[in-house]
Amino acid sequence: MEEARLWRARHPDPLPDREQVFLDAVVQLGTRAQRVRRGVVIGAFGLLSAVVAAGSIAFVKVQASRRDALEQADVASREATRARQAEDRVREQLDVIKREQIAKAAAETAVERGKQDLRAANADLQKALARAEAESKHAQSESRRAQDAAAKASDLAESAQKTNAVLEKLLAEERARAERFEKERRKIASELK
Repeated sequence: MEEARLWRARHPDPLPDREQVFLDAVVQLGTRAQRVRRGVVIGAFGLLSAVVAAGSIAFVKVQASRRDALEQADVASREATRARQAEDRVREQLDVIKREQIAKAAAETAVERGKQDLRAANADLQKALARAEAESKHAQSESRRAQDAAAKASDLAESAQKTNAVLEKLLAEERARAERFEKERRKIASELK
């Protein structure tokens, strides 16, 4: 085909129709083949450009997704740390409440024991008073001693009443403290929900 063009360029003389048609057909075939090759090359470049553009877009999206995933992992890690800290605080508060409940139970036990001791002391005082009264009836000479015993019994009864009042006050304080801790425990339980 190149040779046909070169020959035609060197020989401008007209050719017979048949050869001229043949030469034109050869040149057209070559031109068409060149156009097809150019079209294929341009199409390949276009296709490659589209692939590169699509790859770039995909790369950018992957990077953005990766960045988002890292940010979400960081947020999740911070939230997990906060949750662990909150759980630790709640455990500490529950431990305090348990210790206070144990202290309350011990105080109530002590108050109950004090009441029992007071009852026993009152019973002993009642017996001593009864004995003193019986002894005062038996002899007048012993009335003085009975009066002293009655005074001691009265002092003991008064002391027992004071002790009872102190124990009642302690019990009231312990109940108030127990109610405070119960309110605090309910508050913590509601916050955990």
